[in-house]
Amino acid sequence: MRRLVQLSLLMVLGVAWLGSTRAHTAIPNGTSIVFDEALATGWQNWSWSTTAAFDSTAQAHTGTKSTAITFEAWGGFSLHSPGLIPAEALTGISFWVYGGTGGAQFNAGVTTTDSGNIVTPVLVNAPAGQWTQVQLTMAQLGNPSTVSRINLQESTGTAQATFYIDDLILNITDFAPPGTVNVTIDTDQTVLDFSARNALGTNYGMWGVEAAANSTFLARSGALGNMTIRLPGGSMSQNHGAINCELGTGNTIADAWPCNYEWAMTPSDFIEFLSATNRDAIWTINTNVTSGEAAALVAFFNGDVSDQRSLGTDHKGVNWQTVGYWAQLRASHGNATPVGIKYWDFGNETYGSCVPDWEISWTCDGAEYINGVTTPNRHEGYIDVRAAMKAVDPTIMVGVTGLANPTEFNNWTTKVLTEGGDVIDYLAIHPYSFVDVPNNDALGRYLMLSRPQKQWPEVFASTRQAIADFADGRDIPIMIGEYNLSAGWPYDPQAMMTKALNMLFIADTTGQIIQGDVLAANHWLLNGNVQSNGTDYGLIGDVPTYTRSPQYYAFHLWQFFGNRLLDYTSDADAETQISFYAGSDGHTFSLMAINKTGQATTTNVQLRAGGVVIPAISGSIDVAQAASLDATTITYNGQTNVNDDFSNAQTVELTEVGETTTVTLPAYSITLLRFATDDGTYTLYNPLVLLNK
Repeated sequence: MRRLVQLSLLMVLGVAWLGSTRAHTAIPNGTSIVFDEALATGWQNWSWSTTAAFDSTAQAHTGTKSTAITFEAWGGFSLHSPGLIPAEALTGISFWVYGGTGGAQFNAGVTTTDSGNIVTPVLVNAPAGQWTQVQLTMAQLGNPSTVSRINLQESTGTAQATFYIDDLILNITDFAPPGTVNVTIDTDQTVLDFSARNALGTNYGMWGVEAAANSTFLARSGALGNMTIRLPGGSMSQNHGAINCELGTGNTIADAWPCNYEWAMTPSDFIEFLSATNRDAIWTINTNVTSGEAAALVAFFNGDVSDQRSLGTDHKGVNWQTVGYWAQLRASHGNATPVGIKYWDFGNETYGSCVPDWEISWTCDGAEYINGVTTPNRHEGYIDVRAAMKAVDPTIMVGVTGLANPTEFNNWTTKVLTEGGDVIDYLAIHPYSFVDVPNNDALGRYLMLSRPQKQWPEVFASTRQAIADFADGRDIPIMIGEYNLSAGWPYDPQAMMTKALNMLFIADTTGQIIQGDVLAANHWLLNGNVQSNGTDYGLIGDVPTYTRSPQYYAFHLWQFFGNRLLDYTSDADAETQISFYAGSDGHTFSLMAINKTGQATTTNVQLRAGGVVIPAISGSIDVAQAASLDATTITYNGQTNVNDDFSNAQTVELTEVGETTTVTLPAYSITLLRFATDDGTYTLYNPLVLLNK
């Protein structure tokens, strides 16, 4: 969990948004309030040569207050948005104006930057003594690419009598249902093969001691499938002395990194959790340890008790014994079989270590992170630590931490790739989607639900370009170490991460990440805990209820999708209507449908090979749906109280399939369709059994 976020990257790739959290008066649906009874949260008064009183009771169109505006010559009433608003989110702006003595005359318009001029001024003449509505389309506003400010600028060159503005709103692009949708799956056109186990990963925090021992939590975790899980817990990994935590009080090594969190899960605790839930692991190495200590941890997890290779003595004078020494420690704590952790992150977000209360590390310089330093104190960097770790187990991959934007944090990723590009095993990035989570109004919903389709192609393009530019010609794999709606819980004041909107967001995000062809991806977080503002990152909530979040069901459905992406066509808009993903597990064909609209949609599905329609001989459907985007509970296959093992909410058989299969996709839902064809290898039954598990 991040205390701070990648601000500049998110300014490039996302939108910071707060919006209004107040009740409002007589404002129509499909709009976002800028002002009704007060200026909406996040909007700022950037007026010049103008007096603006946002609490005037002299006149009001609705409610009791309006904004009283008094222009000096060439003055301007200007409202700055909380973040750049993409033009495609808007159909226009609307407001009511009450003219003062002699009326009011001004140019209305928007700017695309903080300091720019109005794109296309629209002259407004407001009669005195009456309310007049002004509605401006995006075409009238000059079809701006973005909106930074809304400006009303005095146009006569003289001071004007006070006039009033009320009910200033943004008109938002509607998530309109598309009517009947036609989808064709090209069963013979593979986009890519992927590891579902790696792509559907998450994180588990070291504070989850109680959860890891709870049968309900373990059962609900297990129902998510055999995902890969990243340990031991975000930023806290940089202060976790795994070896000393494992050795325990009275047996610690003085010059190794201290345990620091006596309450935290030990490596053995994590092994038991992995075993109980059938998980593979990614481990985040504390960059503050020596190469010897890092090698000892690899030996603990992956070593054999009979391996007598020496790990040597590190520069602090610690003799790290042999591989078998640490493997025997693991065995003596009840885990005789090596774990075989393949992926190891070298640090969490080390680039943030120079920011207070973020990461604990000895450097925030990318070159030092790779090469280490000798003065004034010696610290080993990635190259030395990786070499020592791979000497223990040559099959592992040791990754570096970076960002999609290589210039972030004093060119951190540029330096990392330049200095280590010839040896780096993978690049791990944490592209959270928003700084401030958008408000749950029409604009916020647009920004959030359309975001996955916009964000991830940009993230992958930027990251791969950085690798191509700076990594010595190597095609370094990408890992998504963390992602979610937001990185900082204080920036989710409406607890959107606990609501059904986030279920749709995460379902679409998962598909986009899979399309990005990553080494692995890990959502933040499996074992959540409710924060003081009510939000929770977790797929499974806090003790003692271990409530499943809405997005939990997105992960549950994706595990049945398969391990191959197929090409498809659809006549729905993926950003604002329904996004689809077609796939296969080698026996059946699947279609994941994410309906972002508020209406059920009839969908016709065809399977084709070589342009020829292939009839389905059997099929099934699973549906997670919400009554509203605000809902904190959902129904799964018609059940609101789903058993831990889903035994009361099993897959439903489709009774009418053929050349065209017609289904209804409920409003605000994720639907997984699966089909079998007459190829002599497989027929769908109810319930379905995954053959690739």
